Amino acid sequence: MSCQPAILDLLEQYIEIQGGGEQWLTVQEFRRHFGIGRNNTHLVSGILWRIYKNPMFSSSCRVIRIEKIRDPLQPYRTVSRYLVRKEMAAKKRYCHPDEFL
Repeated sequence: MSCQPAILDLLEQYIEIQGGGEQWLTVQEFRRHFGIGRNNTHLVSGILWRIYKNPMFSSSCRVIRIEKIRDPLQPYRTVSRYLVRKEMAAKKRYCHPDEFL
């Protein structure tokens, strides 16, 4: 069973709680907010990376940018932070039959 849909739902919920639009987040902040264990760190970062690299990935959130920053609690360590944007629902476009002529 895949945890991917659950993580995507939590990501969407996190963005809405933080005010929508664009939000910077780290995996550590995301894990702490939802009480996710450390053993799922690679799962969360992998999904965020997949959303960033694959524009066809089906998610209502997009990772726009990834930056490496120093961890404020452990300055010798670098972590990735992700700029996540909640996408508006895509509207279906219906073509009139005369448009093809």
